[in-house]
Amino acid sequence: MPECIQANIIFKGRVQGVGFRFAVEEIALNHSLTGWVKNLSNGDVQALAQGSRPSIDAMLEAVRQSRLGANISKVKIQWESCADVLQDFTIEYDF
Repeated sequence: MPECIQANIIFKGRVQGVGFRFAVEEIALNHSLTGWVKNLSNGDVQALAQGSRPSIDAMLEAVRQSRLGANISKVKIQWESCADVLQDFTIEYDF
């Protein structure tokens, strides 16, 4: 089994109010990732994706290639080892 790594991702651009979190959730689940995605109070969207590096890379590319990819102006990624392994990929609703 591949080592669990996680990507703490910040999506910048016009990423709120356009269905972006729902698209990220669907794409992450299609790539068998766990984690969460949420809106931030500054207008960005943050996601935490856990799984293998190739699966996370494929998810990020699929988000960029999706119909909402043009809304992204910048992506910041911090790679880490999984601290607590999550069981699902969810949308968080708090800021």
